[in-house]
Amino acid sequence: MKSSNRSLFSARPLQNIVTFTGLFLSAAALKAADIQWDGGAVDGGLLNTGANWAGDVFPGNGNRGVIGNGETAAVNGTTGNVSIGSLRVVNGSFEQTGQTLTMALANGAGVTTEFMVGTSGSGSASATFTNATVARTGDNFGFLIGDANGATVLNRNTPVASSGSVTLNSSTVNTQAITIVGKSNTAGTAAGTGSLTLNGTSVLNQTSPGALNRTFIVGENLNSSGTVTLNDTSQLNVGYRMYIGSNAGGNGSMSIAAGAKSISGNDTVIGNNGGTGLVNNAGELRNTGGWMLVGTAGASNGTLNTSGSAVVASAGNLVIGSGGTAQGTFKASASSVTTVGGELWVGNDAAGAKGFMTVENNASVTVNSWMAVGRNQASGTLTQTGGTITKNSTTNTHFVIGSYGNNAKGTYNQSGGTLNVNGVSSVYIGEGGTPGVGNTATITADWNMSGGVANINNLVIARGNTGGVVTGTINVSGGAELKATSVTMAQFGGAVGTLNLDGGTFQSTGISKGLGTAKINFNGGTMRAGGASAGFFGNLASSDLDIKAGGLNFDTNTFEVTVTQDLSGAGGLTKSGGGTLTLGGATTYSGATVVSAGTLLVSGTLGSGNVTIASGATLDTGTATIGSAHSIGGGGTLDADLVFAAGSSFVLGQTLNVTGTVTFTDFDVFDVVGLNSSTANGTYTLIDGASGYGGFAGVSNFGLENAADLGDGKSAYFQEGSFQLVVIPEPTAALLGCAGSLLLLRRRRN
Repeated sequence: MKSSNRSLFSARPLQNIVTFTGLFLSAAALKAADIQWDGGAVDGGLLNTGANWAGDVFPGNGNRGVIGNGETAAVNGTTGNVSIGSLRVVNGSFEQTGQTLTMALANGAGVTTEFMVGTSGSGSASATFTNATVARTGDNFGFLIGDANGATVLNRNTPVASSGSVTLNSSTVNTQAITIVGKSNTAGTAAGTGSLTLNGTSVLNQTSPGALNRTFIVGENLNSSGTVTLNDTSQLNVGYRMYIGSNAGGNGSMSIAAGAKSISGNDTVIGNNGGTGLVNNAGELRNTGGWMLVGTAGASNGTLNTSGSAVVASAGNLVIGSGGTAQGTFKASASSVTTVGGELWVGNDAAGAKGFMTVENNASVTVNSWMAVGRNQASGTLTQTGGTITKNSTTNTHFVIGSYGNNAKGTYNQSGGTLNVNGVSSVYIGEGGTPGVGNTATITADWNMSGGVANINNLVIARGNTGGVVTGTINVSGGAELKATSVTMAQFGGAVGTLNLDGGTFQSTGISKGLGTAKINFNGGTMRAGGASAGFFGNLASSDLDIKAGGLNFDTNTFEVTVTQDLSGAGGLTKSGGGTLTLGGATTYSGATVVSAGTLLVSGTLGSGNVTIASGATLDTGTATIGSAHSIGGGGTLDADLVFAAGSSFVLGQTLNVTGTVTFTDFDVFDVVGLNSSTANGTYTLIDGASGYGGFAGVSNFGLENAADLGDGKSAYFQEGSFQLVVIPEPTAALLGCAGSLLLLRRRRN
């Protein structure tokens, strides 16, 4: 990653929201009087009618109006536009239809104007705005919904539980101070529950000019519950940071419908400092500055889900699960689009932190800087079942699974979808940092690829460091296809790199080994050449390569490729694809050798198992000896001498073209695999094109008179014409005698 081992908080300290007690107080603010609503006038509860207020005096711009008797106050066409200092709805409701309500507490500089709905009261409080506008004068106007700490803010008695709900129907609210939806007192003894719903074309603008740094908080402190719902084409604009679930025990949630937007000018934090945050996004969640964090600090738990054609965009880093024992979960689903202008970290900054990210369906995730899964002691898991992950960069930034910090663990589970790592970026499966700079750590990294496609420029399996152990493993299976231009295993000391090819396809121009320990296990997958190579496995030792029972399929993909190592193990080798595979070592594997396409050139020795050469394919070797209990067959070409040892066999079915000499030892009809009493009568050419035979003396059942009984009235024998097998109905004794006379006559004529 970066040259400095920075953590989230050392690199970018975040504001930990503890309490806002007294936040709205100032010397001037305390001068404002609270005037209670008593609904004395019979006029439908118009807000600006003086008779509806205690003392028959409308609060005006200099005081706070308090609705606490369960009644409803209204602003509508009858009232026209209304200006009031501040307004609190403790028990009751406020309804505004059309018009403009201006919050204009005017008691001097630094005064905070607030609209509170559900604060320090046990009643039901609500506010509904329909085709309305809420404006402000001055620089401080806060919107508090369900604030159990409001009593302290207003210098009243001990906080009590409170709840409040605000609904905007195609309305606009403009604030310029902290907005809180659901806030408990710091001790959590008074729960605050708040809900904010935006419908239609509603817009809530919370500006944060200059150094004010105003925040938008949903669910703050223990036992709080805050909910924000953005429906239709509504939009929430936050000038600074937004917190969804903040401080220990705080619970916040946000739902963004298709067409709706939530935009913040700085950090967006879902689950902060021990809080629990949840965002379900089917619309747009964007921060135009700062970072987006899902589960950060303390025992936080953050979750971000996408659906439909949702958009998630962070101008800076996207961090999932960071610090303390935080847990973060991000699910990119459906046809959602996620764009990260900075770095993407899944699990970061502490041994107890965990990050989980899922990419599925047709979702798209694009990152323009570093990607790290399991970073700086943390545990991270990236799961991809579909969609596309694209990492772009024109600079030296990489995709790292398992990076920095002791016991960091990164896991990438890919069963579908596509990974594209573009430009000069590399993929590190286990990175311990730069050798010689004190990066001592035990790091574990795994890429489990059972499906999907990966396109990579440079792949390093266990980069390692000095003084630590970095273990990197790639498991390829199923229908997975991993393409890497170049591959390095165990790059530095302390690195342990393993590639398990259990299925699927692994493509590269070659694989080299660094200063650590490397192992490649072939057990059923395909190794495909991405280009010509005179030493495909580089400086790996023969003992680093093991052909297990599932075998190795090597696809030369039209290229000329050489393997200089000895190939051994319990499995076999299949040569596929156009081009030539040259084996320069002593191939002692015990499984079969199959040449299905192209040419297999053995300049060393060939494995001891069965040999099959498909039609159009070629096996080129000095001498091919078919050992006891093994066979050869196929319709291709053997460019070599062929020796049948005692107990060897030939597979009936196609004609094998042999350019060299064929020699038999103790070979008879019953050494032809696939021949039995059900074989159709006729003549079968087994071997053609041989330059000569070492003698048919080693062949039994040569000629009709030596025909072997196959049972069920059938016999078979060998004859010349290259090397042919004849299957006939079992001959009579007279016919055999005639055949013997004819054979004698033919020999005399010769």
